[in-house]
Amino acid sequence: MAEPKKRKIASECRKFQTQWQNEYFFMEVKGKCVCLICNESVAVMKEYNLRRHDKTKHQTFTSYTVNIKHQLSDKACAVDFFSTACDESTDATDNAQLLIFLWGVDNNFFIMEDLLDLSSLKTTTMGKDMFEAVSDAIDKMGLKWDKLCGVTTDGAPAMTGERKGMASMVCAKMRESGGEAVKMHCIIHQEALCAKTIQLGDVLNTVVKTVNIIRARGLYHREFQTFLSDVDAEYGDLLYHSEVLWLSRGSMLRRFYSLRSEIDQFLKEKDRPLHQLSDPLWLADLVFLVDLTDHLNTLKKSLQGKDQLVPQLHANMKAFCVKLRLFETQLCTFNVAHFPTLSEIKSDFPKDDLSDKKGKYVSVITSLMTEFSQRFQDFSVIEKEIKLFAIPFLINAEEVEKSLQLRSSFPKRNKCQIKKRVYYAILLCTEPIHCSIYISNVLNAISAEPIFGVRGQSAMNICSLWEYSLGCQNSRVQSGSSEQQPVRGSIFQQHKFPLMRCHAKRLMSLFGSTYICEQIFSLMTLNKSRLRTKMTDDHLCDVLRISTTKLTPDLPAILQAKAQLHCSH
Repeated sequence: MAEPKKRKIASECRKFQTQWQNEYFFMEVKGKCVCLICNESVAVMKEYNLRRHDKTKHQTFTSYTVNIKHQLSDKACAVDFFSTACDESTDATDNAQLLIFLWGVDNNFFIMEDLLDLSSLKTTTMGKDMFEAVSDAIDKMGLKWDKLCGVTTDGAPAMTGERKGMASMVCAKMRESGGEAVKMHCIIHQEALCAKTIQLGDVLNTVVKTVNIIRARGLYHREFQTFLSDVDAEYGDLLYHSEVLWLSRGSMLRRFYSLRSEIDQFLKEKDRPLHQLSDPLWLADLVFLVDLTDHLNTLKKSLQGKDQLVPQLHANMKAFCVKLRLFETQLCTFNVAHFPTLSEIKSDFPKDDLSDKKGKYVSVITSLMTEFSQRFQDFSVIEKEIKLFAIPFLINAEEVEKSLQLRSSFPKRNKCQIKKRVYYAILLCTEPIHCSIYISNVLNAISAEPIFGVRGQSAMNICSLWEYSLGCQNSRVQSGSSEQQPVRGSIFQQHKFPLMRCHAKRLMSLFGSTYICEQIFSLMTLNKSRLRTKMTDDHLCDVLRISTTKLTPDLPAILQAKAQLHCSH
């Protein structure tokens, strides 16, 4: 008896339907249906299989995103003040993507940081287009314009133009509403612009040219790597210099200096010697640039990272300016105590008088100080407000806004006590009080708390002190966390400090940099690569929201919404 013929899928000649691209995010690749989300292929080219794959593996992303949006909307309605960070970049399909990030503070000093929207600019990327995208995002989330405190950008002309810039339009709309918003330029970008003014371009150009000679030729590069491996060098290769990567110049110079003897020997073998490597004066310029870029990279790293308040960023920048003044004073006598690599060269070439270089190095430091003083004007505008937030007990009352000046005299404390503790006294109240009583209560309450890392490595967060001193109900927690720390005793009553609480929350709600935007753009590049260019803008926004949010999806609510109803029973 003949066996029944088996069904052959290949003989059915199934064709890929173009509507499946938008409905299920599938594309035909070499005769197979490939999912654009997970890159998995489906064995049989049937709509049922594609729909099943989409529902069972990827529908949860949409549910998570919708739930997170609802949570974010609820939290956004509760904030007292908020600000936005905006940055624009192009994806793999050359579409301009405007990233809008939200930072808000509620009445209990809870900080909410989350993605507000990712808007695709299909045509032009002028300030008007960006303003419309930001305005729509704020309105869709239900945020009130009178609570907007500031907008932070990367400093592009379309963002910061005086009349047609996006930030200027936002500030103009705020003034129409009776409020005032601060226009901030990312502090990391400003620091990078300051670093470009270092007047040692001839040294940098020589180093970059030498690195390109070795790495641009495949044979040279392989032979150089083998040579470094044979001599057991400290590093296995040289690094390229990129203007886009903020830390690349310092890393490239440091590695070039560490491999200078290997580079010299290798280039001599190739009959392309670099005579500067045997010149003590040129090496002195090189190591000075190495040490100076190391100091700048240390500043860059301190400005990067999440959850950094504007007072923290401002303090790091001011501390570096103090460093520069110290460097200038010491280099006038050729004291290179804070330039360790330059000190090594000074010891290696004792017969060469390198002190003649001090005038050149002092001029470099002076020009860098001038550049730092001319930039950061947006931080200088609010410097008094920052001081009032960071060191309220040490600020001169006459320097601050009249509504925030002290109404009572403070008892004098010695400098040692002031350095070890931050006294959060009554800076404003609705009725006259004796400040000394309240100061005493504050000191007794926080005497056991380390402020500036006095005890171990920990230090009390300045936000926690504001909460504690101004009578918040709960300690600050990150958004999305259901755990709350135990409530510490409230020193002051909330209703007695309306303006001071308002001032603190406004400063805490400002973005100082667009670092978070740069991070998300890196995620966007990974998710929407040249192999996944068909990813829609909505889906890209959902993926980025899930990967960056601190909120946790409410799974019980999601499951309850998907519960099946058996009406027949």
